[in-house]
Amino acid sequence: MNVSKHGVVILLQFTLALLLLVGSGQPRLLFASEILRVGVGLITASGKARAGGVENSVYLDR
Repeated sequence: MNVSKHGVVILLQFTLALLLLVGSGQPRLLFASEILRVGVGLITASGKARAGGVENSVYLDR
């Protein structure tokens, strides 16, 4: 099974976020959404880096 380390990290982030969403409470919901946002940002940034983009930070996309 050939899975990249980056893919495993993203999968773990989504799993953690889903587990937090199962729990009740607004703070957990906000934390889970932050994990998902950073995970999607990492996927976007890595895609741009592979495509020859100049982004060196996830937060430049805001």
